[in-house]
Amino acid sequence: MLKSRMTKELRCEDVFRGCAYVSVGSDIRALMAEYMAHVRDVHHVTSPTPELRIPRSEEAIYVLALLVAGLLAGQAVRQARRIAGGYPVKVAAPEGP
Repeated sequence: MLKSRMTKELRCEDVFRGCAYVSVGSDIRALMAEYMAHVRDVHHVTSPTPELRIPRSEEAIYVLALLVAGLLAGQAVRQARRIAGGYPVKVAAPEGP
């Protein structure tokens, strides 16, 4: 299993406007635990409220968009491989003297 060393960042302002809290780290589980502790202690939220939930229709649109993007990316890769392969063209040598 590959471990990502990329730094990840969670900004509280993305959910709660005006909150300057930023959680930074490379382990997503520890990062989420730290962020959820902040949300629980500072904003007094223990479970998602209706205004924080994403509607099912938006979730469905997002999933469909990801699927279409994946299909298009796959097609682009196949086309690039085909073009890079060069499709060698055979040129006939001129006949005659």
